[in-house]
Amino acid sequence: MVLAKTPPRIVDRESEIGTLVSSMLDSKKNLNYAVIGFRRIGKTTILKEVKRRLTEGKLIVVYLDFSLRRYDPIGFFKDVVNEATRAYHDLASPKHTVLDNVRAVVRRMAQLGRARIRTEITVDPVTGQPSIGVLPYLKEEEPDYSAVFRSTFDYVNQIADRSKTRAVIIIDEFQYMTEWKRYSGLEAVSEQLKSVIESRGDVSFIVSGSRSHFLKDFLSSGRSPLFGLFNIIEVSHLDEEASKELYVMNDSTAGEKDAEEAYRLVSGHPYYLVALAASRGAGEPIGETYQRILTSSTGPLNLYVKYVLAEDIGTFARGPIMSEILRALSQGPLTASGIAKASGVKLTSLPKFLRRLIDLDLVGKEGGKYQIIDRVIADYLKLNP
Repeated sequence: MVLAKTPPRIVDRESEIGTLVSSMLDSKKNLNYAVIGFRRIGKTTILKEVKRRLTEGKLIVVYLDFSLRRYDPIGFFKDVVNEATRAYHDLASPKHTVLDNVRAVVRRMAQLGRARIRTEITVDPVTGQPSIGVLPYLKEEEPDYSAVFRSTFDYVNQIADRSKTRAVIIIDEFQYMTEWKRYSGLEAVSEQLKSVIESRGDVSFIVSGSRSHFLKDFLSSGRSPLFGLFNIIEVSHLDEEASKELYVMNDSTAGEKDAEEAYRLVSGHPYYLVALAASRGAGEPIGETYQRILTSSTGPLNLYVKYVLAEDIGTFARGPIMSEILRALSQGPLTASGIAKASGVKLTSLPKFLRRLIDLDLVGKEGGKYQIIDRVIADYLKLNP
């Protein structure tokens, strides 16, 4: 997928960043946060800036993109342990205390059952700097994912305790953790995460995800084991002034009218604004740029919407039916009966498909009518019949 260039500075996210940083640096608090919002709305930018500031604040910070390990639990556990060890190594002084403490923690881990940790320590021949790798492994060939899950996060607890330093575990694209239910020992992954959080020491979690509707239910529903364990921060679209500022930052030829037109077309979605600015040709009307990058097979918005639809509904056996529903809704808000008439889908079958589309944050309901939430997706479906 073609991505628009990253803006040179963060626009209009200081409130979210400030809340997270001040809370993590406050030794009297030990809170967890969930940062949720639509795709490419700026969550990862927030998390990376939080990581930078917390690292400068001398905390042990682990940042992981869960989407890279959604089908590889052991790989994820290795990443957690290695990143925690590296972060501790970078902060510790003198450095020899790192090795002493890691060895002590490994001895502690050996008491936890089948899960073990192996240290791999090398020295760079040029710089003389030590490199420490710590890998979870198992006594038997068949993985006990539940044991490794517990021992991995206990390792971070032990590192935080021995170093007298708060550890912050940041997990981006957190919603994919629910897919681990397919692995033996992780069927009740939310229960296991609850146990880890409730037994943690000076360790805080910041998770993030783009399935807003799903994550709200997963984290804050009274039915969820994780209820009450996370403070939710919702990342919304930029307001008009911030949107225009971001657009002008990425289109040096743009004036006030251009920025207003860009906001009218794609509202305050940061990725859309940057893509529109980066794609505009010299003297090209912004409306023409918008249509071009939505309809051209190589246009960034065309490629992005294709990616979103393939990711969200392309894996479902009934994906084509959901596509027809979306195409019907691209013409404007409709009642259930209106959707059935426009899409050809039986009215009695619609509820289950609409529930799925709502869970995926593609469709919303207001005043008895359903509509596509993202205007760019709606425009894509209208312009690409």
